[in-house]
Amino acid sequence: MDILIFKTNVSGSEHVESVRPHLHELHEILKWNFDLLDEEFILRIEAHHNLNPRKVERVLSNAGYYCQELQTFSGVQVV
Repeated sequence: MDILIFKTNVSGSEHVESVRPHLHELHEILKWNFDLLDEEFILRIEAHHNLNPRKVERVLSNAGYYCQELQTFSGVQVV
C-alpha cells in the first residue's frame, strides 16, 4: 500500500463532492480524504502500489482543479 499526498485547490465541501465521482473511478484507491483546514487543501490517498500520482493529478485537472503531488520521506512531508 502507498500513501500519496497532494496539494490542491479543493477548498470546500462542494468541491469535494464535485471530485468524488472522479476519484471513485480510480480503482487503485483504497481511501482518500481532503484536509480543508490546511492552507494547501491536502488530498491524502491510500492506494495500491500501482497508482501513478500523475494519474491523480490528471483526473483532478480534468475536473477543473489544481493538484500537485508533494514528495514524502518515511511519512514526513518534504517541501
